[in-house]
Amino acid sequence: MDYFEVSFLILRNSYSALAIDEITWLAQNFNLQINDLAWNVADHYNTGKEIFYKLCFSFFSGNFLIRERFCFPGNDLFEKMLDPYMQYSCGYWKDAKDLNTAQLAKLDFIAQKLKLQPGMTVLDLGCGFGGLAKYLAENYGVSVVGCTISKKQVKLDEKLCKGLPVKFLLCDYQKMKLDTKFDRVVSVGFMEHVGLYNYRTLYTIADRALKQDGLFVLHTMGRNSTSSAGTCKWSHEHIFPNGWLPKLEDLVTKAEDLFLVEDIVARQDFSVIC
Repeated sequence: MDYFEVSFLILRNSYSALAIDEITWLAQNFNLQINDLAWNVADHYNTGKEIFYKLCFSFFSGNFLIRERFCFPGNDLFEKMLDPYMQYSCGYWKDAKDLNTAQLAKLDFIAQKLKLQPGMTVLDLGCGFGGLAKYLAENYGVSVVGCTISKKQVKLDEKLCKGLPVKFLLCDYQKMKLDTKFDRVVSVGFMEHVGLYNYRTLYTIADRALKQDGLFVLHTMGRNSTSSAGTCKWSHEHIFPNGWLPKLEDLVTKAEDLFLVEDIVARQDFSVIC
C-alpha cells in the first residue's frame, strides 16, 4: 500500500466507523502529513478538490485527538506573537493603532453582545489560551468555564486566569460532562475548526448548556462566496490547519429549531489576526 492508497483509504473512511486511533496509526506509519492530505490526494486522482476539501477537512476538523497530535506547535510561539490576552482570532482594527487595542476592541465587542451582568455564568466553547475568560471575569464579574482539547493550552490557561472564577475542561466539546446550565455560551474563533458537518452538533451542545433565557454568541471568520472552497492552501498550512471557513447560509440553517437568530454583524476591519 503506497502513500496515495493510504491517503485515499483515510478519506474514504471519513464517514465510516474507522477509529481515530486507526487513522492516526496509518498516518504515523506511512509518514503522512495530515495537513497536505486533501491536496495530494486530489492532485493524484485529478478530481475536484472541493469534494476532497469537504470530506477531509470536515472529518479531521471535528476530531480533536488528531488535531492535538498533528496541529498544535506549543505555547512558546504564540506567547511571542500574540497580545497579553493571547487572542488567536481576529482583532478589530477600525480605531486601533496596535495589536493590543485591536484585540481589546474585539473582546469588549463580544462582551457587549453577551449582555453580561455580574454573577452570571459563561461557557466558552473552544476557549483557546483563556484570554476571553480572563477578560470577562476581570471586567464583568462573571464566572467562566472554558473547554479545549489542548493540554498545553490548559497549562497556560490556568496560569493566565489564576485567582479568577474561571475553570478549564480538558476535553472534546462533544464529550463535555456538565452538571449545570449557563446564562451565556460563547464561541470565538472555534467554528472554523469544527468542520462543516459538525455545525449542528456544536449548536445542539450550546443549546443544551444554556438556561431557558440564555444567549449564545458565535464569533467566526467566514466567506462570502458560494463557489470557493472553505479554505486555501496557504491558510491551511500556516494559519488554520484543517480549518473550514463557514458560509452565512450554513451557519443560519444549521441553527434552525435550536436558536432564534437575533443579530448578525459582518465586519471587514478584522482581516489582520496578529
